[in-house]
Amino acid sequence: MSQRSIAALILAALLVSTGCAFYSAIDQGDKSKREQATPVPLTAEPSHHLALENEYVRVFKVEVAPHATTLMHQHDRDYFWVAIGAADVTNAPAGRPEQRLHLADGEAHFSPGRFAHRAINNASTPFRNVTVEVLKPQRESAAAQGAKDKPAAAKKEDARGLEVGRGAMTEVLMVSDGVKASEVTINPGAMLPHHTHKLPHLVIAVSALHLKNEPHGGPVTEVHMRPGDIRWVPAGVSHMVTNIGNAPARFVTLEFP
Repeated sequence: MSQRSIAALILAALLVSTGCAFYSAIDQGDKSKREQATPVPLTAEPSHHLALENEYVRVFKVEVAPHATTLMHQHDRDYFWVAIGAADVTNAPAGRPEQRLHLADGEAHFSPGRFAHRAINNASTPFRNVTVEVLKPQRESAAAQGAKDKPAAAKKEDARGLEVGRGAMTEVLMVSDGVKASEVTINPGAMLPHHTHKLPHLVIAVSALHLKNEPHGGPVTEVHMRPGDIRWVPAGVSHMVTNIGNAPARFVTLEFP
């Protein structure tokens, strides 16, 4: 066989090999797109970390790295979420237009379930939030049931500021699915006077918390929480709370019927 024939055979082999690699890359790209289009369960999304589960809630601590995007993931249940730190994110729901959100530290939202989306972190800092699924929603009307089909933040209902002590303030943010979301701020040295929690509730720390807890008939304790930490408080707790830190203590509570 002549050298020219051998060279032609080598060239043909290279062309076939290159073509196979090209079409293989196309196939892999199509497969990747198909996989990304299939939502994963919330528990399988790497940025969502299950932190608490009981008969009322499933709580996830969420952290999306700078300029990262979550997997497309499914929200089957209604949920509240609280931003921990300011954030610049894009909500990219499946089959719907994207929405860019500029979030303040401690901003709270409610989203009806039964949708899938990606969260895109546009910032150079991590996007952190606490996501709280409602396991026992109480919907008051058919209209509320129909609203589940639209993943949008709930309107503020029963919103008011309530002075509960010198230097302490509780503001009701919204009431959705029968769950009351409130923001509490206690200035340094100020206190929430003695009160009783008739219903169980979840505490989500927005700032660092350094509190003195004085339960009725029980020993005095100190509570220290970092931003994003959570604590479940059962019904029937009766206590007084004082901020022993040097900065305002901010936290969100979710009260469950």
